[in-house]
Amino acid sequence: MKKLSLVKMEILPEEQLDRSQMASVFGGTFYQCSCNNGPTFTVMTDGDPEEDAGCAEGETAACIAA
Repeated sequence: MKKLSLVKMEILPEEQLDRSQMASVFGGTFYQCSCNNGPTFTVMTDGDPEEDAGCAEGETAACIAA
């Protein structure tokens, strides 16, 4: 069996994309969401963030643009 060498990829700061650039690449917007006022998490969607938050049935999602 061949051994694989995993090398960490070096990315210069000017090559990194920020959140607004990632949203335009993927075609969505970032939101901070929570289910039933629990811990917040990030959702990226081009649809309805409260539907796309993935809260359990019966839970209420609340989202604001990040």
